[in-house]
Amino acid sequence: MKNYLPSISVVVPSFNQSQFLKQTLDSIFDQAYPKVDVVVMDGGSTDGSVEIIKAYADRLSYWQSKPDGGQSAAINAGMERCSGDLVAWLNSDDFYYKNCLWEVAYAYQSNPDRGLYIGNGFRYVQETGTYYPFFERHLAFNRKAFTYGLDYVLQPSVFFSNQAWKQVGGLDPNLNFCMDWDILIRISNSYSIILINEFLAVSREYSDTKTSSGRLKRAYEINNVVTRHTGEELTIGSAFYTLETLLNISKDGDLNFLSDVLFYALQKIQLYFRDHYGHIDGFPEITDNLSDIYLPFARSSDYSTIKFKQFEGITLPKISLVVPSFNQAQFLEQTLESILNQDYPNLEVIVVDGGSSDGSVEIIKAYENRLTYWHSKRDYGPADAINQGLKIAKGDILAWLSSDDLLSHHALWEVAMAFLTDPNLDLVYGNALYVNEDNLPYLADHGFHRTYIYHGHFQPCENIPLYWTYVHAVPQPTVFFSKSLLARVGNLDQSYSFIFDFELFYRISKNSKIKKIERVQAFYRIHADSKTSSWNNFLIELYQFSRPQWPSIKTREFWVVLKSFLKYYMKAYYLHYSSKRDFRFWLIAILISLSVVSKIGNPEYLEYQISRRNFNFAKKKKLPETESNLHKFALLDYLLPAVTYSVNRDSVKHKSLFCSYFLPLHPGYSGGEIRDFHIVKHLLSVSEVSFFALYANPYQDRNDWLKPHLTKYVALDEVDQLGGENSARTGRPRSGIQRLVSNCYHHDVEYLRSFTEGGFATMVQQSLENDKPDFLFVSPQVNPVILNLDTRALNVRCIMASYDVELIRIKRVTQKQRRLWHPKKMLWSYIEPRRAARFERDNLVHFDGIIAVSELDKSIFVSEYGFEPERVLVVNNSVDTQYFSFMERWPTEQPNITFVGSLTYPPNRQAALRLIRNIMPLVRQQQPNVRLWIVGQAPGDELLDYSDGEHVIVTGKVEDVRPYLAQSTAMCAPLSAGSGTKYKILEALSAGVPVVCSNLALEGLNLMPNEHLLSADEDEEVALAILKLIADPDLRVRLARRGRDLIDKEYSWDMSLQGIGPWLDAIARLPKRTG
Repeated sequence: MKNYLPSISVVVPSFNQSQFLKQTLDSIFDQAYPKVDVVVMDGGSTDGSVEIIKAYADRLSYWQSKPDGGQSAAINAGMERCSGDLVAWLNSDDFYYKNCLWEVAYAYQSNPDRGLYIGNGFRYVQETGTYYPFFERHLAFNRKAFTYGLDYVLQPSVFFSNQAWKQVGGLDPNLNFCMDWDILIRISNSYSIILINEFLAVSREYSDTKTSSGRLKRAYEINNVVTRHTGEELTIGSAFYTLETLLNISKDGDLNFLSDVLFYALQKIQLYFRDHYGHIDGFPEITDNLSDIYLPFARSSDYSTIKFKQFEGITLPKISLVVPSFNQAQFLEQTLESILNQDYPNLEVIVVDGGSSDGSVEIIKAYENRLTYWHSKRDYGPADAINQGLKIAKGDILAWLSSDDLLSHHALWEVAMAFLTDPNLDLVYGNALYVNEDNLPYLADHGFHRTYIYHGHFQPCENIPLYWTYVHAVPQPTVFFSKSLLARVGNLDQSYSFIFDFELFYRISKNSKIKKIERVQAFYRIHADSKTSSWNNFLIELYQFSRPQWPSIKTREFWVVLKSFLKYYMKAYYLHYSSKRDFRFWLIAILISLSVVSKIGNPEYLEYQISRRNFNFAKKKKLPETESNLHKFALLDYLLPAVTYSVNRDSVKHKSLFCSYFLPLHPGYSGGEIRDFHIVKHLLSVSEVSFFALYANPYQDRNDWLKPHLTKYVALDEVDQLGGENSARTGRPRSGIQRLVSNCYHHDVEYLRSFTEGGFATMVQQSLENDKPDFLFVSPQVNPVILNLDTRALNVRCIMASYDVELIRIKRVTQKQRRLWHPKKMLWSYIEPRRAARFERDNLVHFDGIIAVSELDKSIFVSEYGFEPERVLVVNNSVDTQYFSFMERWPTEQPNITFVGSLTYPPNRQAALRLIRNIMPLVRQQQPNVRLWIVGQAPGDELLDYSDGEHVIVTGKVEDVRPYLAQSTAMCAPLSAGSGTKYKILEALSAGVPVVCSNLALEGLNLMPNEHLLSADEDEEVALAILKLIADPDLRVRLARRGRDLIDKEYSWDMSLQGIGPWLDAIARLPKRTG
């Protein structure tokens, strides 16, 4: 049935959801699928839904609006009017993703006799406007896991054969919550299933959904359905849903003492899921024998012109595909067929064979009438062969396809459509499925999970050389680029035999417009003779490529990168086999460091010898564990939400230039980075944003979410690497004595002025004059760049995005240095605040508005520095409540007290040392088994010396702080210096962690001691508060819930940032203060 296009019927049940209904209907009709009929069953809406339905009446096969017997009855009634080969229902608050109906139709063509066609999809969080995948790995269907475990299928991404629907009798009209789970079980018991690894639909999530409000009624119905199908009163899945419901209900009321027990039980069930189904989320890894994964192999058909008929009469871009080939006759014919079966009319195929002797030439000759060009002669490797082909290519769009890989159906049409839609595109890429030599799905190891699907993701340009910090995720067979881009960046580097594509993508990513096609565009073949089978050769070339891109050895950034590389190297090639940091460990670490610093040798080349010898060593000796079971459990088995962000650009009306230390990444490692990230993220919804950084972010092991949305990005140290007179730093840093007697600002500012004077200020000034932004944002308050700018004649409003009032911050930091027995520090403690006061006066006079962190700071800016109140906007330091989702504490045999904070900030470091030296010894007098975790970047030797792996663990920088919060009995923040609000308090409360802190740590926060947390200032009082929380589970639960309630009301970023847009409009109307 490969040339039969199935008819598809969609029922839309609707009741009083007019705010979503139009988007739902548009998502069906915008597919331009020629054989679709739509039935709308409205339950008698009174909110304007009927008027919307009437507007679509001529496109509907049937509609009605009258009271019905509920959702299941309405869907069944609608299905009776459906005649399609495939049927589905789409709730009026959900919507289909682009190409959904076409992808399902192609799956049906290949497998027309199946009962269910199940795809992936997105969840859309209405409140925040964010999308995230329902499932981030491949789809799998295991009937036992589905019946006895969880409902892991996204309903709007399901299509039924009409025959199967009718045979089982449709939905059970008595069910209100899990009628989809019930019918899926019934059909899957009689029919086989096709799994489509494409995003087919979007499920909308908001507070009024039926699922979120069902609670015990839903749990009761689930249990009845599962009992009906299994004959068991309770299964692992129904137990999970019941416990989850009880946990949510018990959070409020007299039963909150049950929360710890319920949460512990849920964690145990998740471990069962992991052990029996493959993952703690309950989603199976392996598909059973009655289900198949749809593989969208390219096949010739008549439907390309139907799907892409909107381009009829338009000249399609010429696409040139180069196929480098050498002794892969086993796969070559399939590769060529996958290209030619695209039926793309403006295509040239170039085969460059390296002198094969396995029958490849005979295969090529059989296709020579359909090829544009081919030859077979010795070359210098695949990069040389590809370059030869690209040199011949005449196409507007270029690509190469290895002779063992395959294109998916209509891949070339999707590429052409992307370039026609946006002529300014430089490159497109998509997703790929792994297959083996027999064209069967291949389960590839991605480190944290195994998967059949290779989701494409371009790394930020500056992150690409740090190859050890991420999983490479650009499926090369899906990449197509414009000929003009190749002319701009140059050919493949033939000095590489394995990573030539990686190196080219690096050059392309520097300054190109790139778009992802969110579909499977190709098949990536894994087999014994494939290039990826020699992974060590990849690593050798990756290091060869990476090392010249590192920062100069004279900079601090070089040593940060070296430390990161050594950590990866020793963990991968030594600690994997031996957990002891013995003489051998340090000897290898020193040798590798010398190799890196001197640029002599290639550490990755030495890896094989190190790994082989360590493997032999590990076999001879049983190695002790260094981490506790709790630590392993916390880091590996907590189910944490994946978070993605989107920006609504509909309200963009300003142009802004944002200047800060560095471009913030996510998740942030410091309070300032977190604050800048969310301010810039929100600013992107109201303004175009250019970002000027003093230096590149030193920790590139996180998501660079902002950069793709920026109009321009400039980092001073990256300009330095390019050279040029404008990149020079000034020679301002002086010796301590010089600073002491000179007429300068305080130390922090003077250090930054060495960056901001000269070239950097010149670049910012030129951008202000040429780009004419409406606003210049300077962050934070210690950034002195504006002292070197002249904005008087420019129509730009200057905004300071402060972290603190600088004078208050310096006073607190220096107050502890007033010790008579240390004359120099005492003298500094008097001089630095005066210099800070002078800087703040000189600096603030240049600003038209201030974003303050608290009402207290605002009052100081108004009373002390003469700002009108309307020029100061308070944006409380807040928390990403989606990322730091609430998690109930569960009892552990060993209490865990956690301190979290960037240890580069002296007040945080002092607080951590105070915990270790003064407070925890008092706690251990009554709780000798208690463990302290110090979590934060750059702890330094002084803190690391206290880390014994049992009573005190100093982690250093961690990729994700949430697992450490998840295992915490309480979080303690005994700050005695510093100013501004403290993110660690907000994040802990958002995640459900009880908090003990000093009163200083509460400054600027609307948190009440004994209501939301416990506070104390003296060491003995802090210790008693910690002991109180350890001993009283009810108190922990009560504080955590009240704390989270307050976070939701007052301290979520979405709420705190709502006022920025209107405030900027007001600032633009006010006269400049800087004229």
